[in-house]
Amino acid sequence: MKRFGEYFCRVLLSGVLAYAGIVKLLDPNDFLSAVLSFRVLSGLPAGVATYWIPALEVILAVALWIPRYRLVAAAASTLLLVAFTVLIGVAWVRGIDLTCGCFGKVSEGSANYPFLLIRDLVLALLAAWLWKIAHSGFSREEDR
Repeated sequence: MKRFGEYFCRVLLSGVLAYAGIVKLLDPNDFLSAVLSFRVLSGLPAGVATYWIPALEVILAVALWIPRYRLVAAAASTLLLVAFTVLIGVAWVRGIDLTCGCFGKVSEGSANYPFLLIRDLVLALLAAWLWKIAHSGFSREEDR
């Protein structure tokens, strides 16, 4: 059962990361607008983030399936999702009306902050659980 849970979490997390990254890479201008709406980055740093974040999401999605990189990918996914959660929370507290760029045009409109925070926290917990499993050696034993 633990193996099924790990597999399910890996499918879910890698699917979300891959989809989010690919959608952003296909429409970088739309994602740049979303990055700018947080009012944290501007200019060149925002432009770099526009390509760096989605590329990282796709790389992490793939790395979650490679036994050698699974531990690092799960840890990095956890940190990335915690960072997203913090940024969304800060934007909510600052009263910024975000147009969430998480999944491109699919998520257009005003941000539903409670939903976004809960979604990202759940994904971060899944990533942390995958890290714990990879760190415990359970995954490595099964992949041999």
